[in-house]
Amino acid sequence: MTLQAGRDFDRVILGIPAMALSIHRTAGPAGVKWKHMLSGVETVATQAVQLWLQPSVEQMGWRLIPPRSGQ
Repeated sequence: MTLQAGRDFDRVILGIPAMALSIHRTAGPAGVKWKHMLSGVETVATQAVQLWLQPSVEQMGWRLIPPRSGQ
């Protein structure tokens, strides 16, 4: 299956650091296309969070240690 921009999707978001893209080295015509693609990459600051609600900390084998007084 080939997806077409504007028909099947509007934008592509690649969720890895830009430096990770630049370490890929491809020789020949594919390398030229890769370098051209990288020249148009834009970045934005992002934030992320993961919420692990189950199992509990204790069920995973961890023991919470309360902070010492004065901290």
